[in-house]
Parts: sequence; C-alpha cells; structure tokens
Amino acid sequence: MSLLGCGGGDPTPEEFHTITSEQPGSLLAAAVTSDGVAYLAGGVTGGGAALLLKWDGTTLATFPTPGAHAFWWIHRIADDDMVLAGESGEVSRFDGATLTPIAVGAPAGTTLFGVWGATSDDLWAVGGSFTSGGPRRVIMRSAGGSWHAVDSPAEVDADVTYFKVWGASASDVWIVGDRGVVLRDTGSGPVRAAAPGAERYVTVHGCGAGDVYAVGGGGNGTAVHFDGAAWAPVALGDVPLLNAVACTGGAPYIGGFFAYAARLTNGTARVITMPDEVADLGVHGIAVGARRIVAVGGDLLATAANPQRGFAVEIRR
Repeated sequence: MSLLGCGGGDPTPEEFHTITSEQPGSLLAAAVTSDGVAYLAGGVTGGGAALLLKWDGTTLATFPTPGAHAFWWIHRIADDDMVLAGESGEVSRFDGATLTPIAVGAPAGTTLFGVWGATSDDLWAVGGSFTSGGPRRVIMRSAGGSWHAVDSPAEVDADVTYFKVWGASASDVWIVGDRGVVLRDTGSGPVRAAAPGAERYVTVHGCGAGDVYAVGGGGNGTAVHFDGAAWAPVALGDVPLLNAVACTGGAPYIGGFFAYAARLTNGTARVITMPDEVADLGVHGIAVGARRIVAVGGDLLATAANPQRGFAVEIRR
C-alpha cells in the first residue's frame, strides 16, 4: 500500500514492520506497557487454545495458557495489572508473569469479545455468540470484585452481539455491537445512544470524553466520531471492514481486513504501509504505547477446524 500524501509539510510517512507473521492462531489484541513492552493476545478462534506473547523489542516470548481458550481482547490497567477476555466466557488477570482465571458467570457459550475497566475492581466485559441460538446482548460487570449481569436496553434487538467496551472514566462507558448499536452508561445503566447507522460497530476507543471513535462496517469500512455532543460519520472513502481503532493525540490509528491500516489526521485517512507477508490477513487490534505502536491480526474468518495464522507488526517511536 502507498501513503496518501498532500504535498509539502506532510509528516514523515509511517510504516509497520514485522514482529511475527507465522503464529499458530490469530492475534486479536495487544497492550503496551509504560516501558514499551508489548503483550499480544489471541488464539485459535472457534474453540481452540489461547495465545499470549511478550515482545520487548528484541525477543518474542510465549507464556503458557493452560486450559484457556482464544483471547479476543486484552486491557491494560497498569503494567502489572491486565485483564483478558475471550471464548467460553473466560476472563483472566495477568500481572506480566502469571495468568489467573476469574469466574464471571457469563452464559454458557458466550464469547467475551471486549473487556475494559477504570480500575481492577471496576471491570466490564461484553460479548455474545456467532452460533444459532447462542447467547446475545451479554454485558457483565465487576464492581468491588463481584461479577453480575447487566441488562441491555429493551429497544436493542435480542439477537445483537456486543463487541467492545471502553470508557473515558468509570462514569462514562461506551459499548458497541451489531446493527450499529451504541450504548452509553453514565452511572445509571446502559442506554441506547443515537449514532449513524452501520451493519456493526466492532471497536470503540477514545482520547477523552469528547473525542471518541467507533469503527466497523459491513461490505465497506465505517468510522464515526463523538465530539462530546453527538456522533457523526468520518469520511473514509472506499475502505475494507474496520476492526481496530486506537486514539492518541487526537489522531487515531485504524485497521481492518486486507491488512488495511491508516491514521486519521485532520480529517484525512493516511494509509500506512504494511509488510507484504501479511497483505492477505486482517488487522484486528491496535495498541499505542511507549516506544511502539503495535497492530495484530490474522485469518479473522478462519475457525478451529482450519489452519490459522497470526501476525504482529510495529511502528517504533
């Protein structure tokens, strides 16, 4: 892919470089610590084993994940306090060395696609299922260490799956999912928020309470922005389905199928070059941190019955 430029004065083009491109399962999420260490999470989706890797800029190490199923998301609260969520309704804590499962009581058959928390004692996990008759509209919350189910607004269709959750603070939390559903909880429970229509929103992330992005789409990619008052479309042109957004400095990174990656700067999506060896794979997660920006993905439509392949790439800062 080439960089879309506008002439003199443009910033130096960014380019992703390969960390790994032959993992035996998709890498679906990443977290970067304050000292630049990246943790990469994923696994064999559709019922297979989890993957958890550590990249320090020189060495890629693999952590044991005994009994865990594929992780779909990782959220960093602190360098020694991370939370992972994924298939079979599983949630685990990770301190940078040891993975500890947590019983959350999600309905049987749930995949928890997203997890977020303002603190270790105030966590959200959201999900559903892709299987016929499987659980939908799953919202789980831990307040003070005790997990419980949270009701969805009655106007949300019963077959909607939620994909991600993110908050500007403990009292300002966003959830996105199928049918273009966007929910907001400002302390009294989730309510439906008015947002531009989409087949689905896959990920939500922001730089602050008045600078929030959600991405997704259907046949083509879609992005919307919340400015503190209302959601509005972001002009992208013809781009593939988007799965990833990570906001930093008011200029988010986005990513999606066919190794698409770009940065939204001053209303323009500037495409970022990806390594040729991942051109047939999809970006699922992006993390921005000290020393590096990391994008991860893989064969996002594969199942446990098919060979899967995961990748991670980085931009060093």
